[in-house]
Amino acid sequence: MAMPTLPNAPENITPKKFFTEWLPGQLTPFKDLIKQFGGDLKACMSFKVEGDQGGEWTTALEAGDVKVESGIKDSAIVTLIIAQKDFLDVVTGKRKMNLQPPGGGGAPKPEDIPKQIKNMVDTLSGVEGMFQFRVEDPGNDFVVTVKFKGPIKKEPDTIVSIDRADVDAMAKGELNPQAAFMGGKIRITGDMGLLMQMAPLMMQ
Repeated sequence: MAMPTLPNAPENITPKKFFTEWLPGQLTPFKDLIKQFGGDLKACMSFKVEGDQGGEWTTALEAGDVKVESGIKDSAIVTLIIAQKDFLDVVTGKRKMNLQPPGGGGAPKPEDIPKQIKNMVDTLSGVEGMFQFRVEDPGNDFVVTVKFKGPIKKEPDTIVSIDRADVDAMAKGELNPQAAFMGGKIRITGDMGLLMQMAPLMMQ
C-alpha cells in the first residue's frame, strides 16, 4: 500500500488559502493511514510566511487526526520561517526541494512511518537554536530558517549555504553530499554545535 502524495498547489493560491482551505482537503487521504498506524502520535510544526499576504499557521497531529490552526505554537517541534515568494514557489512546484540521496530505498511503508515520526520528534525536541539554509542563485536566492526550541531571534545561530547548481547535482545523484561538504561546496558559518545536535536525525 503506497502513501498518498500531495499534488502541487494551484499557481494563484495565497498562503492563507493554502493552510486554511487547500491543505486540509489534501490531508484527507492521510487520515485513515494515520489512525491505523499512528493513532497515538502527537506532534506539530509551525510556519511563519513573511510577506504582504503571509501569516502564521501550525499543522498538528494528535489522536490520529491532522489539524491546521492559525498562529505559532510553543509546542511545535520546529517553526519554519520563509519568504512568501519562496513558500509559494515550493508549494506550487516551481522550485523542487528534494535533496534525498538517490537510491535511498524509496518511500517508506505506512507501518514504518509512526516510528520514523517518533524518532524525528524525539531528536528535534532536544535541539535548541535557529538554523538557516540558503540556496544561492544569482537574483533568485532561496532561504528558509528553522527555529527549534527557544525564541525567534534576529539572526540564525548557524547558516548553511550551497549554490543552486550543486543542489541540482545532488538531487540528480551527480554530487555526493559528503564530497560536496569536503570540497567546500556546502559552506557552514556560525555554531557547528547546532548541526551536531541534528546529527542523529541525519544518520537515520
